[in-house]
Amino acid sequence: MICGELQVRLLGDFEVLADGVPVARWRAGKARNLLQYLITRRDTVVSRDVLSEVLWPGEDKSPGNSSLKVAVHALRKALADGPLTSGVRVEYQDFGYVLRASGIWVDCEAFRGHATRGFTLEQRGDRAAAVREYKAAAALYRGPFLPSEEARWAETERAWHQSTGLKVVQRLAALAIKGGDDFGAIEWCRRASEIDPYNERTYRLMMELHGKRGDLGMALKWYSVCESRLHDELGVPVSGETRSVLSSVMKRCDVAAP
Repeated sequence: MICGELQVRLLGDFEVLADGVPVARWRAGKARNLLQYLITRRDTVVSRDVLSEVLWPGEDKSPGNSSLKVAVHALRKALADGPLTSGVRVEYQDFGYVLRASGIWVDCEAFRGHATRGFTLEQRGDRAAAVREYKAAAALYRGPFLPSEEARWAETERAWHQSTGLKVVQRLAALAIKGGDDFGAIEWCRRASEIDPYNERTYRLMMELHGKRGDLGMALKWYSVCESRLHDELGVPVSGETRSVLSSVMKRCDVAAP
């Protein structure tokens, strides 16, 4: 992030910052929803019909419906009144609207860039550089994409960012193991369990790592966490593969399976 630019955070709680200071005026409302959507598609014209469906799914989208114009007006006013927004504007073009923004930093764009570069560098065999990119991406993943937004488009973005964030920390765990840093791998697994608390692969790896260290108590703890989350929150049992890993860990620690 560069001092003097407008910063937008969509991963975790929504924030707009100018010079690192939150812009408090971005209260909940259609103007904010419109900004959030257009930011993810900046410099791309989005038709009025699409925007109307995003903001008011299933409602009237006739040309006479003025709700979108009201939302655009409110957004333009907020941008005009805000600091450091001379390079941010909403334009009407080709029967739609487009967000033009220069000097704006968006966390999910930076996240996507770091993650993509990390995947590419690892494929090329440059592990050290890949780890740097992965760590930068992991630091930007503060939480789910707009967690309080229930619109379909946000759900799609949320699923993609969660999946990518999970893959990033999984690769960090795998590379830590290759580097002989089992403790570091355990920490990345713990982070993975925060991103996706129902991913059994994460718990299996944590159990194996703790078992390798001879720490049966922690292996059992993470098995219990996995079992409880799946049963209490999803109503499903742990998989046979996860139970098999537990048995293997217990045998390694020379303890009879329950």
